[in-house]
Parts: sequence; C-alpha cells; structure tokens
Amino acid sequence: MKHIAWIFIFFLCCGANGYAQVNPKDAGVGVVPFTQWQKDYCADNDPNTILSIGDSITSGESVSMQYRYPFLLQALTGMQVVNQAQSGSRSTYGVYYLPTYLVWHKPRVVTILYGVNDIGERSVSDIANNLRIMVILAKNNNSFPVLATLTPIFAPRDWKAESVMELNRMIRDIVRQEGILLADLDQAFNWDSRYFPNGLHPNEAGMQIIANVFSRAIQRIPSCQAGSLLVSAEPGGARNMGAQWRRVGTETWRESGVKENDILVGTYAVEFKDVQGWTTPAEVLVQIVNGQMTSVTGVYRIKSLPGVMMLLLDEE
Repeated sequence: MKHIAWIFIFFLCCGANGYAQVNPKDAGVGVVPFTQWQKDYCADNDPNTILSIGDSITSGESVSMQYRYPFLLQALTGMQVVNQAQSGSRSTYGVYYLPTYLVWHKPRVVTILYGVNDIGERSVSDIANNLRIMVILAKNNNSFPVLATLTPIFAPRDWKAESVMELNRMIRDIVRQEGILLADLDQAFNWDSRYFPNGLHPNEAGMQIIANVFSRAIQRIPSCQAGSLLVSAEPGGARNMGAQWRRVGTETWRESGVKENDILVGTYAVEFKDVQGWTTPAEVLVQIVNGQMTSVTGVYRIKSLPGVMMLLLDEE
C-alpha cells in the first residue's frame, strides 16, 4: 500500500515527466510536526544507515573517492552512508527516486542537498517545493531528514548566486516549519571562493567541511534506544480524587501505576494533575534508560483549612 501511495504522490507532484509542480499538501502528504513523528522515525529502518541524495556535489566526481563528503561522513558518524547522488540531477530527480531509495535502504537518516542545477530552469519557489516534498517523503518513511542549504557559487556560474541565497532562505524556513535539522553549508563556507576551484564543486578541504556540518547535525538526532516509565501517585486518598501524571509536553494524563512504553532515552519532566483539596507534587525529572523501566513517585499533601481539624481516611 505504501508503494502505491508513493507512486500516486509522484504523479501528482511531478507528472509523468517529473517537472510539473503542486503544493505538497495537494500531493496527499501533510506537514507533520516533529513532536508527532520523532518517536517513530526509528521504526522499520536500519539505525546505522544514512542515505545521501543530491547532484554532482554529493556524487563527488571533482575529487577522489576518499575525499568525497559521503565517504568522510561515514568515518565521522560510524554509520553506513549510501550515496545515491546523480551528477547533473535536478530536485525533480530526488522527488522521483527517493521513494525507491527509501524502500531499498531503509535509512535512519536522509541527507538532502539539491537545487543548484534547477536554477535557471524553474522558479526558486518550485525548487523549494520539491525539497519540502523530499523532506515529507522521508518523514512519512520514519526516516530523519537533514536538509542542507546550497553551497556558495562563483564564476562562471555566479549569475546563479542571488537565486542560491534566496533558496537558502526558503530552505531555512522549511527546516523550521517541518521540525527537522539543518546542515547550513551556506554559513559554514561564508562564501569563501578558495574552496571552489571551478566556481561550483568543492575541493578536498571543502568536502571535509560539508562532511563536518552534516555530522554535527546528525549527532543531534535523538537515539533510537527507548525505555519505559512507571509513575505512582500517593497517598490513596489523592488517587481516589483523580490524581494523574504525564510527561511535560505530552497530552495524555495517565493513572497512577500505569506504565508508558517506548520513550526515547533522555531526560524528561513529569508533572502531576491538580486535585481539589490536595497540594500538587512538584515536577520531577526522570532519566529514561535503554531497555529499562524508570519508576518515580509523586506525593500529594492534603490542604489544611485554618481552624478546622481534618481527618483523612486513606482507603487502600
């Protein structure tokens, strides 16, 4: 069914020749906020695989194999990097082939560096539209996309420079709106022409910079490891009055003693629901450890009224 959906998306967004343009939402794929999908991006994918897609800068024909940035990225991350870039390709190529690559390689991470070859053939907004579609396709596959700004460009292609800068602004907007990570190559190179001998393709030192920027972004991706959390509310009188708990930032209140599973490793804050007549426990920080259950207890205190003696019957 997923394969059929991808084919449908492609013909809607790219047409039979791969060049027509539409809004990504019209292609049947909605914008999914990071908070809704980040827990699931490890599902059914290889946690040690990075898929790199792009044009000749990513395929790296301008330098020897050992200096191409996907090769360097593999050494930096310790993950397998599958380089599916095609020299001379446009962003439409990425939209067309990415669904197939996702099925073949099941990557945890997808690095995306496209757009310079499109400039002069289609509008900057259309290029950005294609980049967004690639981001959404990766997210819908539960892969984590890392989108790069374009590298600087110089003579004899410096007529593209203004469009490159405009597209980079749009790329930063896409990253912010989609809740993903940015590999800001534009900022890293600071438009230093020494890294681009022919005005377009980076030299060996430039390739190392690209690998470093992607590596730093990938290091910020949450771990695929997960654990569980069990929270209790005491005493029983507070539970009888509706004491509940949840992790800060989540929506569902849980009963005392109900376990939450599949939480990515890391530190979280637990909050407790207000109960009439009781003082609410303060937030508690918990550490989720891979493959383990973390337990914590929040203790409610009954509120006393001036001049009134209260007797608490705690029925267990």
